[in-house]
Amino acid sequence: MSSLPSAVCDTDAMTGTTPAGTLTAPARKALRKAQLRLGGLALTGVAAGVLPWILGGPLVAQLLGIPFLLLGLFCGYATYRLPAVSAEATRRGAAAYPAEPVGCACGGEGCCGGAASEPAEATEQARS
Repeated sequence: MSSLPSAVCDTDAMTGTTPAGTLTAPARKALRKAQLRLGGLALTGVAAGVLPWILGGPLVAQLLGIPFLLLGLFCGYATYRLPAVSAEATRRGAAAYPAEPVGCACGGEGCCGGAASEPAEATEQARS
C-alpha cells in the first residue's frame, strides 16, 4: 500500500491542478498571494515615479522617477494578466510541463502505489 493518500496522487505537482483542470486550494492561495505582492509592487513603483512630478521636485528627481513609473506600470499589467496566464497554464495541464514525480521511489509517472515508502531523494542519499 502507498503511504500517500489518493488525493496527493491525483494532483499535478507542477501546475497545482486536479485531473478536472481546477486549481487546488494551495494553488489558489499562491495565486492570490502573488497578485497581492505584484499589486503592491505596482502601487509602490507608480507612487515613486509620480511623486517627484506632483511635488514639483527638481528636473533630475523627476527624470529619475520615470523608471520607477514604468516599473509600476509594467507590474500593474503583470498583475492584471496573472489570472489569465494561470488559467492558460491550468488548461494546458501536466503535458505542457513534464517533470519527474516528487517523492516516488520507482521514478515512474505519478504515485506507483508500491510498497516503497521512502522518497527517491532519501534512497539516493542512503546509497552515497
